[in-house]
Amino acid sequence: MKRIISFYLLPLSMLLSYTSTIDAQEIVTTVFKTPSLPIFDQIVDIYLPKGYDQDSDKKYRWMIYLHGSDPSSAEKISNDMRPAANSVFQDNQDPLVILMPNMKSTKFPSFRNLHMYANSEYYGNFEDAIVLDLIDWARTETSMGLGTKLSFDRDHMAIGGFSMGADGALVIAIKHPDLFVAAGCNSPFPNASEGSGTFMENTVKSESCGGSNCDFTPTEEKFWTTTAWGVSGAFNPLDESGNIQFILDESAKVRTDVLAGWKEGFDPSTLIHESQLFSTEGPKPFLYINMGTNERGLWASDHFEEELRKMNVSSDYYVFSHDINAPHNLNTGRLSRMLRVVSNKMSDIEELVSFHEISTVKNLQVFPSLAQRGAIINLKMEDNEIATSEVNLTIHNLQGREETEQVLRLQSPWQVEAPSNPGIYILMVRSEQKTFMGRLVVQ
Repeated sequence: MKRIISFYLLPLSMLLSYTSTIDAQEIVTTVFKTPSLPIFDQIVDIYLPKGYDQDSDKKYRWMIYLHGSDPSSAEKISNDMRPAANSVFQDNQDPLVILMPNMKSTKFPSFRNLHMYANSEYYGNFEDAIVLDLIDWARTETSMGLGTKLSFDRDHMAIGGFSMGADGALVIAIKHPDLFVAAGCNSPFPNASEGSGTFMENTVKSESCGGSNCDFTPTEEKFWTTTAWGVSGAFNPLDESGNIQFILDESAKVRTDVLAGWKEGFDPSTLIHESQLFSTEGPKPFLYINMGTNERGLWASDHFEEELRKMNVSSDYYVFSHDINAPHNLNTGRLSRMLRVVSNKMSDIEELVSFHEISTVKNLQVFPSLAQRGAIINLKMEDNEIATSEVNLTIHNLQGREETEQVLRLQSPWQVEAPSNPGIYILMVRSEQKTFMGRLVVQ
């Protein structure tokens, strides 16, 4: 297993801010800043696993989990997450820290929170609030030590959600494959086809007059339904007067031009096709989708799963039938399965070596210190020192992730190959009780 090396010293304030060891799993509630939104402060519940201790050297993998549109969804997720995570990580030496933000909107709360975690002119930039504000806050959080305890390596970060949160997590993972190694989606609605238009029409009728087969007569009062207002406000740009361009017209029929814009900007299938995410070089998120057998949106996930298979996308699709009728809800069983699958797709963190714990550091001469990718570079220990045994060379990026390891012969100088990717690297040679470190820039 590769090592993670930390190249910084902790400020004393961080060491004093939170020093207790957690004997049992906890949900901690706090507030984080969201400059991307009109509401500057948002609540976040944080699952801290048993044994979490800021004073230890252990690093943690972590996940962001997004709630649905129901106002009570965030609280229910926090209540269900603790037993679900406890069951999955009870004997796991590499558990997850889970951040569960409660993302509120100031726009018409009577229509719930259908901001869809999108950047929209109407609701605000909820996508940025996750990928920028929340992650930046975690990087600098000190009261629980998240900034130093969490690993911000992509292989140790995942995103997930339920219902609207699952849709948001799916789109965010596709649009930001450099951030998250996996997405765990419980009960999403991943489709923006003509079928979505029909679904929207029937939903509006159901919300307005009690059933999809009713005699729908549009009125101002009936037309402003939860779904028509919420989803249109999240996905569609405002018109020249600053008003929402509704996905349905005054007869509750889908507007194909608006649906086309929705599909281009927020449909996961279209985003995958246009970005060629899974057919080109680069990071690719693993996609997990979990549905109930009696959910209204099951057809959309079935259709999306077929498209994923055609595109050879790495994914896991599971229809959960253990509940009676398996409706659109979340419970510990569905959360547990999602956590188990997603955590298995994340790289382990087994060992952490902190730079400040290395007692003796000597200079490792690296020449040239600026090299081309794959070039041969020379290494020499300080003062022509001679090792009395074989030495190990490890090359790490600035985040501490080990890129390569090899055994070198007894006496320097040595010749090794520079990494194949551009960047700044730390080279470490260990000889008996001594450590030699040098710096290399690859262009």
